[in-house]
Amino acid sequence: MRLLLVEDTVDLACWLQKALTQKGFAVDWVADGVAADHALQSEAYALVVLAPRRCTPGSTNGVNTSSQR
Repeated sequence: MRLLLVEDTVDLACWLQKALTQKGFAVDWVADGVAADHALQSEAYALVVLAPRRCTPGSTNGVNTSSQR
């Protein structure tokens, strides 16, 4: 199963990526919403793991989650 990890804290992202990979997941990591949006347009992911602050409605750094995709 392929996951997209969106996290800008490098240490946390590395730890999460390692832990998820050890559990058998394929993990792609990006550090910001722009990179995440690009990745989502070019790859099919079973799950997106977002940093909590990226989920805030109206966040300018968040991922576009509109249903227009």
